[in-house]
Amino acid sequence: MLSTPTARYEIMAGYFLSFFLIGWIQFGVLMAASSLLFGVQWGNAAGIAVLVSALLLCVVGLGLFISGFVKTAEQQSALGSVIITATCMLGGVYWPLDIVPTFMQKIADFIPQTWAMRGFTELIARGGTISDIIGPVCVLLAFAVTFLVVGMTRIRYE
Repeated sequence: MLSTPTARYEIMAGYFLSFFLIGWIQFGVLMAASSLLFGVQWGNAAGIAVLVSALLLCVVGLGLFISGFVKTAEQQSALGSVIITATCMLGGVYWPLDIVPTFMQKIADFIPQTWAMRGFTELIARGGTISDIIGPVCVLLAFAVTFLVVGMTRIRYE
């Protein structure tokens, strides 16, 4: 692709948008299946759309961030799996943060999944709206910008 007259930013934008769209398709399937099979009520649709979009920007940014530090796709896959699993544990995805020690709760504030879980809890369990998730969304967007900027500056076009 680099041998074509396409600019590098256009290639990166294409990758970024495709992963973002794939993420939305996956989340849409998750929402539909969990609603139909288990009766899950996802809460405010606009709030979910905003929160999931911020989360996907963060996730795609994290992927780009990781790709800026590895040399092969295999390394990215392995490192990505370790990072995602570890941060999901620290961020309260697998268990509530209330049951972990205080120092781990403080570490969780620096994990994107923590903020996503806070947003989902507000929307789904408490019946919140977009205005109730502004904090988590802003933090997720800050993570996304950081990951994207670092990732874009480190990526090698080879």
